[in-house]
Amino acid sequence: MPHPPIFDPTPEAHALPSTTLTSALTTYSAALTDALKSDPSDPIALGEYAATLLHSAATFERACEYFELCLKACADDEDASGAAINQIYITTFCTFSAIYAQGLLANNAATHYDKVEKLYARGLELEPMNPLLSGDYPVFLHRYAKKYAKAETHYRAHLANFPEHATAWTKYGNFLKSVKRDAAGAEAAYKSGVTLAPTNCDCLSSYAVFCHGTKGDYKTAENIYERAHAADPTHVNNLSNYGLFLSEIKSDFERAEGMYKQAMDIDRLVSERGIPVLPAL
Repeated sequence: MPHPPIFDPTPEAHALPSTTLTSALTTYSAALTDALKSDPSDPIALGEYAATLLHSAATFERACEYFELCLKACADDEDASGAAINQIYITTFCTFSAIYAQGLLANNAATHYDKVEKLYARGLELEPMNPLLSGDYPVFLHRYAKKYAKAETHYRAHLANFPEHATAWTKYGNFLKSVKRDAAGAEAAYKSGVTLAPTNCDCLSSYAVFCHGTKGDYKTAENIYERAHAADPTHVNNLSNYGLFLSEIKSDFERAEGMYKQAMDIDRLVSERGIPVLPAL
């Protein structure tokens, strides 16, 4: 009996950071360092520098230090956790709170739940329509905190406010499939994501996994897996799931083995370099 696909491709899916990305980050980091020499309390420069540090696991602790400095610099006094945030910097505070939360979850998530919850709560209190916070919070509630009723409320609210956010539709589809067992609702959400972002590998791969493992529509699954592979040939979870499909459904063992090997090679290199933690929007 065929096994269901192993991974939902979002939100943990990743691809090999390119040489171009690595070079650009090095250049940008140097520019931010110069900016901070001129004004070490500039919250935007502090936050952007912290975000660049998240691209390597080796500099995660330094990233956290700079995020804390960024959030404090947005406040009207020394204590960002309880202080009034300067009106000029509310969006800065909220956006970097969301990126900081993503970084914490990507690095030993279970030890950071309380901190992440506080970042989301404070940010959404200040700016309820911040797209990063609004989009990421239901994923945290769903995938990490396991607060499903609250997650559904926030998924729906976010999609009502940002109906063209393709990956949010995909993540909501994953929620409806795995938590609510609502296959029809999940498929509608996946289709919305693919329609809005027809070359987004996360959206495509998630829909392919649904067609393969839940619906049993193998013809559509193969087509969507192939589209996802064309969109991003280094997408680890799509390589793994497509390999499983080729092996168990198509009996194309040679090509499946190639996909598995490529996925393992990329996964190893990503682990060595550090997985980029980037905004969801």
